[in-house]
Amino acid sequence: MISKYKTPIILLILFTCSYLLAFPDVQYNEYFTDEDSWIENMSALAFLVAAVLFFLCFWRSKGNGNNLWKFKTSRNLVYLGLGLLFFVAFGEEISWGQRIFGWATPESLAEVNYQQETNIHNLDFFTFKDEAGDSFWSFLFVLNAGRIFFYFWFSFLILLPLANYFSAGLKKIINKINIPVPPMWLGGLMISNLLLSKLYKVVTADYPENYTNSIDEIMEGNYAIVIAALAIYFFVNKIYSLEKKDLAFT
Repeated sequence: MISKYKTPIILLILFTCSYLLAFPDVQYNEYFTDEDSWIENMSALAFLVAAVLFFLCFWRSKGNGNNLWKFKTSRNLVYLGLGLLFFVAFGEEISWGQRIFGWATPESLAEVNYQQETNIHNLDFFTFKDEAGDSFWSFLFVLNAGRIFFYFWFSFLILLPLANYFSAGLKKIINKINIPVPPMWLGGLMISNLLLSKLYKVVTADYPENYTNSIDEIMEGNYAIVIAALAIYFFVNKIYSLEKKDLAFT
């Protein structure tokens, strides 16, 4: 059994120490933070684990579906949506296997992709860079990939638990629709990780730009760990515990 106090503390310590890998005087730091590095591969694996567990949650939620007013489901569609979301995140993280299998990016996609890869999140209008790498303004600013992910986790891991805890009216709606509610400590870890990344960027402000990029890679890797923890929490507490009440991952 993993204590609800030990889990966030251990992960917070791990996150705090992980940013030390971005410093230039850490030997072999490039093996951890560069493209296709250990951290990026770990992120992809964490998203894949999360996707598989969310799909299992969906499959095993039969009889515990959603009540969408006049429309009721036999299984919980929230788990299906989470599974699809993080399967896409897994695919995007590895450019859908491009560098693993070695295929070339289609020319039409390479022309509008900042890194000329087979993925969506590096498209020019998501990165605000043209073919020459110069930044430009876009009316899609609020829809860049990082902001979309931020809006997701802030809403699902912070606003939803807070609404469920502090508002009796919203809690009634949440329970009626049967939206699985994450524990608050997961949202706390996401906020802590974001603040840690900002702090380390201040500390390394005089370093070359590539060290800032390393911090971003570490931040994304830590986010992926939290998402995997979310999937484990839902699988054990919301699904498996229905069959075995004594087991908990809290």
